[in-house]
Order: sequence, then structure tokens, then C-alpha cells
Amino acid sequence: MMNNINDEISFIRQKLGSVQEIELISETKNRVYKVKAEKKVYLFKLLSLQSSLINNNESAIYKYLSHSAFIRNCVGKSSEDEDVQYVITEYVEGCTLIELLKQDVDIQKYMEDIYMYLEDCREIQVEGFGPLHSGLKGNFDSWYKFLQAYLRDALSQLNTLQPTSSLKKMKEIHDFLSNYLESNQTYFQGVKPTLIPIDLNLSNFLVTDSDKLLVLDLDAFWGGDALLAIGEFVGHSYGMEYYYPFIEMYSHLLPEERSIIHFYAILSNFDVLKYILFNSIENIEDSAPWGNRATFLELVNTHRSLLEREFLFSPSYFLSTNPFLENNPGKKMSLSQQRTVSPEVTLSRVEPIQHLAGITRVPDITGLDSIGITAYQCVRPDAEEEEETFTVFSGKGSTKEQCKVSAIVEGIERFCAERKNYSSERIIADSYIQLKKRCKVVHPQEFNMPKEAGFLEDEILEWTKAVNLFTGESYYIPANTVFYPYKPEKGRMLFRYFTTGLAAGNTIIECMSHGLAEVIERDSAALNLLLRNYPTVPLESITHSALADQIRKIKSAYSNLNLIIRYISAPDIKVPVFSVLIEDLDLLDPMYVSGGYGAHPNKDVALMTALNEAALSRVSTISGAREDLKKFQDKKQKMPYSDYKQKYKYWFSQEKQLHYSEIPSFHFSSALEDFTYMANNIKTAGFDKILLVDLTNPLLEFPVIKVLVPGVERYSFRMQCIGERARNFYKQLYNRELEK
Repeated sequence: MMNNINDEISFIRQKLGSVQEIELISETKNRVYKVKAEKKVYLFKLLSLQSSLINNNESAIYKYLSHSAFIRNCVGKSSEDEDVQYVITEYVEGCTLIELLKQDVDIQKYMEDIYMYLEDCREIQVEGFGPLHSGLKGNFDSWYKFLQAYLRDALSQLNTLQPTSSLKKMKEIHDFLSNYLESNQTYFQGVKPTLIPIDLNLSNFLVTDSDKLLVLDLDAFWGGDALLAIGEFVGHSYGMEYYYPFIEMYSHLLPEERSIIHFYAILSNFDVLKYILFNSIENIEDSAPWGNRATFLELVNTHRSLLEREFLFSPSYFLSTNPFLENNPGKKMSLSQQRTVSPEVTLSRVEPIQHLAGITRVPDITGLDSIGITAYQCVRPDAEEEEETFTVFSGKGSTKEQCKVSAIVEGIERFCAERKNYSSERIIADSYIQLKKRCKVVHPQEFNMPKEAGFLEDEILEWTKAVNLFTGESYYIPANTVFYPYKPEKGRMLFRYFTTGLAAGNTIIECMSHGLAEVIERDSAALNLLLRNYPTVPLESITHSALADQIRKIKSAYSNLNLIIRYISAPDIKVPVFSVLIEDLDLLDPMYVSGGYGAHPNKDVALMTALNEAALSRVSTISGAREDLKKFQDKKQKMPYSDYKQKYKYWFSQEKQLHYSEIPSFHFSSALEDFTYMANNIKTAGFDKILLVDLTNPLLEFPVIKVLVPGVERYSFRMQCIGERARNFYKQLYNRELEK
């Protein structure tokens, strides 16, 4: 490339002849001019020399891709032996995909064009691997050797930097990539070289005024595995709305190939992070692809999770099977949060409608306890009351806004779960035998109905409709499983009503994720209560900053508090679940032994939920507002504390331990992906239904649902509904029958 702009303009005039206007429009990788000559407008690109990893082949590549519908018409280019390399193409007006995305334009429809462009490249065979030289020849004789050399060079570069937390994370990613490469050497050795475009960011695709997609730059190509291009694209687009239709076009790939794509996604993001680290553009902790709420580091963790665990059902499957969900994956604010919009936005939605749900007050009760973890309560004086129900609900979270939202949403959930607030037209009364003749029906026994219920299949019960999210089919299920509290107008109640799976959120998908997480949490809590064989987690092994801060608040409170964290994930459902117990060693009163639970694919989110819930339970006890506290007070305070500790010694035992770093964690950037991960675990554990009942009240217009998984356990103090699965686990563990 020439050094002087006047020399460049003279060179352009020499090549195009009569030139009326010349405008420099880009000077990033290449220097690009918009040129008007002889009543036509051209794009004149002076090509730069690039790094050893990327040779600029644009002047040669047009010959090989001239058949592609996504390439601009080339009207002139340099020969290989010319000192100045250039390309002249027609100038086309339009907007890049990144510009359209910034304008909130839906770009999903262009994903098929990108797919077809990659297929065009895939058809072109090259000779050798790695950066391509003249004649599309690479220097390496195998793809494995090239990747090996790339990672070796990357490590050498990283070793020139001063030790920092960012460098440590980069080396951890490098180690993962190197280990994966070595473990899958046979695959990488067998790759046949094809043309791979490696500049697939959204700014490299132009949508013309006639709505045609064109590729802007053709300068960055390697010879190697065609799956690398897919991995590079999904590396930064994962979790975006356009990701799902794109990746669905590759649903025909073998599981091994899908895993390889996620490996390449990690490799691509590693390369971007390395560039950011060496050029001090920004902190790699905060750096994210444009428009994606997930950072590059979070995306690396996500692709590791996807690589390590193959889904039976994809997110796209659930969208296509359940059209009412629409194509909205519910992108989260960040991977450490669970909501798809900020707490402030949600608060602006629920505060104006809280009175419609009978909510009269939302007090801040944080100051009642010296722990200082934020806590709010929600008061519904007109809540439907039955035995052991109450009118005061609590909200947890890491900020005031999160806690306040949580408290209000809890009140809205309970309002919508009351039968009186549900359309009576959607409830039918019939016998199981008669209903089964004309509809799909879930037998009450599938919900672990106790034998004492004495259910007869010809007796009249109330039923309401649910959809099975695995199949999209509708089922009638006992109304007893849906409403809280439940007072049947016809028939009877077979077992205690429950709130497990009740969830509200900004979208139905967000509700599904929260509801299923609670189902899994309560299942694990029930198994923990029955099996009593789960390890505690040493507090010092938890180094995550936000978690460590919450633990520090609890341990440094004015009260002398004992904190016990237990990892209680079910043996067959591989979703992180924790229980947290806070014991007040000053009061030595059973009333001040508080507990909390949390479940989530991301173990940090699961544990934070459990910590916040335990702290909330404690401050709620101090407030004395909940009506259910009296029954616990009457029951527990009759027992000396030493007897209480002996009776419940498992809860305080820390003999069996598991380091926090040994607990698996799965990071996803959308609520749909969280749900998909959990749903796949439910399926592999042998459950064939995830049922959804829409409880959204038309007055509120805020989504509320109930998620039910027939056959899982439901935690309760009495544990009257115990399934065969729990009994089998107990027998396997203790070699005797469960007596309950």
C-alpha cells in the first residue's frame, strides 16, 4: 500500500481513466475509495498486507467465488506480480447487518443467505491448511498441525504479558482448547481442506436497497475445516434472536460435528479476546459483541457448556413445537442474572398493577437484621386463606429493585393461582374414565398421590387444561395440582395443594425457566430430606466475588451466625441445586435456624438464590409478619435446642464435603437456553412431560404460569406424596424400604 494519499489518488486515476469524484470512505484494514468515473460509481480498494495468520487474498479470491450470488461484481483487480494489490468493484448502496441491528431491524431472514454463502465457500477445495497464499495454498499438511501451531504461538504471545486476572483466564481458555485438540486429534487429522471465510462479523455483510445480501470484504480466508466458519459466526451471535434460525440450518450435523462447532466458537472468541488484551482496547471482562448482552468470556463459558453436553431437544425445537411462545428466546441481562429485562423495567410494569392483585404494601425489612442483605415483603390482606396459607409474601435479590420486584411478583403469582381469579369456564368436572375417552388425561397417580387418597377412576374430579412442552399436546390435569389454595366446587381434594412451579415473569419463556428451576429445586430438596446423604461446600472454596461478599455479610453480622451450604442436586437431574442453612449461635432457638434453596444451570446463580432466600427467611422470622411462623414456633419451641440439634443432626453435619470448584456449572445467555438445558435433564432422567398451565390474569396482563413435571418429588414438611423414584433411591442407598 502507498504511503501518500496523493499517490493513491494518482494511482486510481491511472487505473480508471477519467475520474470525476474521489472520496476516501474507509481506512481500517484496507484503504477504500468511492470513485465516480465515466458516469459510474466504483469501490476502489487498496489492499493491505496482513499478519502471518491472515494473508490478503482478495484480489485472487474473486476468481474462485465469481459463481456466488453474494459477491459484488468485480470490474478490475491487480495481478499477483503487481507491487500494489487492489480490487475494483461496483459501488452498491445499502446498510450493513450491524447497522440494521442498531436500528432494531429483524435480521433473521438474512441467515439463510449467510448459510448459502458459507456453502459456496465450502465447495471450493484448497491445497494445504492455514493462511492461504497464491493459488489458494496453505503451508501446513494437516489441520491438526496448523491448530497446534496456532495455539503454541498464542501461548508464546500470552507469556510475554505481566500476570493479571485477565491473563489467567486467557490461559485457562488456552488450556481447554489445547486439551480438546489433543483429545480429538483423530477428527482434526482427518479434515479435508476447503475455503474458510474467517471474517463473518455483521459489519461485513451489506443489505442493498433491493434487499440483497452481499459480502463486503473477501480478504480473510484460511484453508481448513468448513465448520470453523460456522463456529466463528455462532461464537459471537449465540443468544441473539438471529442465532436460532441460523444454527437450526445445521441441525442435520452429527453430534460430534456440533461439538466441534462450539470448539471453534471458543477458539474464535479466544482470538478476539487476545487481540483486545494486546491492544488494550477495553477490559476483556466487559468486552462483548455488539448487541449481545453476554460478554466474550461469558460466551466462551456458554459454548463450553454446549460442547460438553449434547441436547436431545434444541431451543428451536421448543419454539417450533409450541407456537404460542413465538420466536423470542428471552435474552438475559447477563449470564449472572435470571431476568430478560432490568429490574427497573419490570418494576415499572408491576407497580402500577399491584393493587389489582390486592397488594397494599411493599415494606423494606432489610434493617430488621444485622446481616444487611436486602429484603422486601408484599402484603395482600385479601389473599384467599386456608389452613397454613398466609397473606404476607417475601422477595429476594441482590439489589433493592430486584427484591422489590421479587416481592410484588410473588404476590401476583399467588393472586393468579387462586381459583377465584381463574376463569371457571376453563375448569371441567368429570371422571377420569369418561374424560380419557375423548381427551389426553394425566392420571392423579402421576403426581405421587398417596395410597390413602383412595382415588377411584369413576369419581368426579375437577380438571383443567395444560400443554406438554415436549410435544405441544394438550392434557387435562387435576385442578388439585394447579390452584393454591384449592377448594373444589365439585369432587374433592386428593392431596395437599402446592405452589411448586408457580412462576411470573416478563415473558412466558422467562416464566418457564423460573418455574422449571423451582420444580427441580423442590425435587432436590425433597430428596435431600429423605436421603440425607449430600455433601456440604467449604465456604473458603467459594471465590466468586459476589458470592463471597454475601457470605461475608452473613458471617460478619452482629449476631454469631453459623452458615452451612450443601450441594443437593438430584442423582439423575444434573442441574446445580444448593441448600443454605443459617443458625443463630447466640439465640440457640429453632425459630432462628433459617433455610433457603436455589436451582439454576449456572451454579453461581443457584447458590446466590439459596443464600438470599436463607437471609430472607431469617429477616422474615424477625419481622414476625407471616402467619405460618406461629405453627413453627409452637412446634419447635417445645423442644430443647440440644434435642432439636440431635433430631436434625444431618442438617448441621459437615463430615462429607465437596469443593465448590468441583461442582459443574452451565452458562447460557437466554432464558430459553436455560429452560432447554433443564428440560433435557428432565427428559434424560426419564420424565416425558413438562406441563404448562397459563394462569395469566387478563386484568394484570403480566405472564403467570405453573410448571408441573409428573413424577418428580415435591418438598413439604410432611412429605405425604412420595414417588417410586425417591423410594428406589432410598433403597439403593440404605438397602431397605423407605418407611413413609
